[in-house]
Amino acid sequence: MTQLDSPEQYDALIDNLVMDARERADGAPTNDDCWESVSAFVPELSATVCERVLELSDSDPDEELVERVTDARGSNDAEYRRAEAVTVLLQDIEAQLGGVDAGEN
Repeated sequence: MTQLDSPEQYDALIDNLVMDARERADGAPTNDDCWESVSAFVPELSATVCERVLELSDSDPDEELVERVTDARGSNDAEYRRAEAVTVLLQDIEAQLGGVDAGEN
């Protein structure tokens, strides 16, 4: 299970997710590649890890996207926090990549 006890561990997580997005991409990573990388990490997002992601990131959750995801899934409070963490991870990956193409979305 993932541990995020320090900002350095969070930075390492983002580095790993960026590397994964680059490996998935045929050329420059797209938004879809970033989503796939974050989606593969979702099983590691325990309540504690979600809280640490939200604490350690400089990004704010994308509330519009969080609402769409949780409404579509009929999610509870824990899923809402997970969706917030996912949007923060996605933003941090895209920021490290210097922006990404929208891809096929």
